[in-house]
Amino acid sequence: MFKTSQQGANNLGALGLYPAVLTADGTGLTIDRMQQTSGQQGYDSATAILVTGASVGSGNYARITVQQSANDSDWVNLDDPQTGTQYVSGTIGSQSAVSIDVDLSAARRYVRFNCDVTIGGTSLACAVAAALTGAKVNPLL
Repeated sequence: MFKTSQQGANNLGALGLYPAVLTADGTGLTIDRMQQTSGQQGYDSATAILVTGASVGSGNYARITVQQSANDSDWVNLDDPQTGTQYVSGTIGSQSAVSIDVDLSAARRYVRFNCDVTIGGTSLACAVAAALTGAKVNPLL
């Protein structure tokens, strides 16, 4: 599951992916965006930040991809409701950072922010953090 901290009345900070040295794509941690009591709308938006560290070898790149699930088991890509295309951040190399803003208003209950890597060398250090915003009620932590 996920680690969170309350950032303000209607905001939630979440760890999207533990810091790791990746040799293949990293699957993000599950974030439950509906922590309120049943029937109430969860968080409507998020910003995820990918930070890369050291790279072993050259040609190592990373980007954020976003997925959603109704049951925390079956995952599909989350599409931007404005463009109809999958949410994907820009691509970065070692010792860089990139962020992506995500509209969650039509998303299913669970979301995750994955680190999609291209490994031309040996490995790349990555971590993802997310801030969920726009809750209709204060989070229950």
